[in-house]
Amino acid sequence: MESPARKNVDIGILTVRDDEFRAVLNVFPSDVGVYDGANRVYALRHAEAGNGEHYTIAVLRQSEQGNGEAQDAARDLIEDLGPDLVLVVGIAGGLPSDDVKLGDVVLSTRIQDFTVEARKAGEDPTYATAGGPIAKALATRISNLAGRETELGDWTTDLPPQPAVIWTRKGQLYGPLAWRRELRAKLEYHYGKGSTPRAPAYVAGPIASSDRLVKDPVLLFPWIATARNILAVEMESGGVFRAARERCPMLAIRGISDIVGLKRADAWTKFACASAAAFTRAFLHTRPIPVRSSPIATADPQ
Repeated sequence: MESPARKNVDIGILTVRDDEFRAVLNVFPSDVGVYDGANRVYALRHAEAGNGEHYTIAVLRQSEQGNGEAQDAARDLIEDLGPDLVLVVGIAGGLPSDDVKLGDVVLSTRIQDFTVEARKAGEDPTYATAGGPIAKALATRISNLAGRETELGDWTTDLPPQPAVIWTRKGQLYGPLAWRRELRAKLEYHYGKGSTPRAPAYVAGPIASSDRLVKDPVLLFPWIATARNILAVEMESGGVFRAARERCPMLAIRGISDIVGLKRADAWTKFACASAAAFTRAFLHTRPIPVRSSPIATADPQ
């Protein structure tokens, strides 16, 4: 017999770090309890979907980093609860960019999976690139989000103040000279004298995923040659994409916590967790999938 939890869960949310997990729980305070599935344990929450209705979401924190564990966790979530959508919510690294800065949120239009790597002595590594585009119906919604900003609302309202960005001190930038020069120019553009501060924004584009925590800009060079428009790099969405393929749509929602080549600041990690979670809450107001759980109970006005 199908469990009530499986029947009523609309969306599964996968996180990795404790701060990511807590940030998601914080933006969805309507606690429905805990579901002990056959494979994993899930925190159940209600999420507003507008018009007096709600989604029931299941939030899961995977036990380890990496695409292998992410694939296992996403497979377990789908088998335990059968959601209509799986979201990967948390932080990612960014690249030097005029358009994307620290604290911004990147929505995946495509997952570029660079997990499978081949190395030969004296030669640069090569990759058997996997992954692919997100589901067409979901991609269409993502590409038209600018027309639904009334539903999104000002999702940045409850975010904490943005931390300072320090890049001029010795040792703050690393990597090849050309990379450091480009990164310094982008940081000057976003944070230097004469720059115009702005609130975090969302942007959609490809996300690169591998089992490596990317700190060395040189590692990115063959990736960029393969997919020049990569907006973020992380370690889980490739595995989730594999698990969800042909079973349900998936989408990565990643707050930019650091830029490859700039020494990471813990304050930006915390901010990016909050930014990704806040956007996730707003995104669900646009109803990316039909609501299948019960309407939110309202008090009798009499």
